[in-house]
Amino acid sequence: MLTAIADYPFSALLGIIIFLACLKFLRFPASPGLLATYRRFPVVARKVVNPGNDRPVIFLTVGVSTESLPTGAHVKLRAFVNGEEIQRSYTPTRFNKGECELMFRVYPNGPMSNYLAGLRVGGTLEMRGPTGLERYGSKGPGTFTRSEREWSGITHIAMISGGTGVTPMLQIINHVLQDKLDPTHVSLLSFTTAVSDFLLKDELEELKEGSNGRFMFQFVCSRAAPGGPHKNIFLGSMRNLKADMLVELLGVPTGDTTMVCICGPDGFTDHAKTLCKQHFTNVLIW
Repeated sequence: MLTAIADYPFSALLGIIIFLACLKFLRFPASPGLLATYRRFPVVARKVVNPGNDRPVIFLTVGVSTESLPTGAHVKLRAFVNGEEIQRSYTPTRFNKGECELMFRVYPNGPMSNYLAGLRVGGTLEMRGPTGLERYGSKGPGTFTRSEREWSGITHIAMISGGTGVTPMLQIINHVLQDKLDPTHVSLLSFTTAVSDFLLKDELEELKEGSNGRFMFQFVCSRAAPGGPHKNIFLGSMRNLKADMLVELLGVPTGDTTMVCICGPDGFTDHAKTLCKQHFTNVLIW
């Protein structure tokens, strides 16, 4: 085989190499990259999680090079609806070198969410980034940064999310579990009003099963679930939880090797931060 290759004319080998390189380029064109200014990107995939719900959740996968997008960062979207410019920040749930996935809930009176819900594969949207101050893993496993401040030696991440606030949490979870050199343990409490509002249940179950015990999660629901108890569901709300119960549900150490990450509506995050400060040293709000 080696002799046959050696005897092959050099010009022919060079031609084959150039042809294969061109073929790869033509079949797999590089995705455009994020900029500090708005740029249009194509929608390459779309999935509706709960189409029967009056507030469905939709995943849009956007063709964009995200090599410059650190874990924990946001992107900002822009749309023009009825002549009015609208801008909103979103945290990708997942990204790789050629695409990023955005998750959002469609609200009846939400101009941006309804605009995004109307997009189909082949459409485009305006996006810029990265934005936001919080980062995970930019200094190695178990590290967080916010502006100029850094935390290292984090062995456990306690996550508290309300509604769609689970999206930045999922981004960090994916980062931790996909990095074979990252031994960090992650615990997520996801708060919702009703069982039908639970987001990413199947995705979280799949991540838990493949985590070798490094990831656990639990839903906290303020309304009793029809049909009796359900797996991974605690009946309660952020409003009526005590600090000790919150620590028990999270199931993580309370020392300085734990980072608490909180994301959700303003009132939710304010109350969660107040409770967590009673036991935890490190708390970040998304």
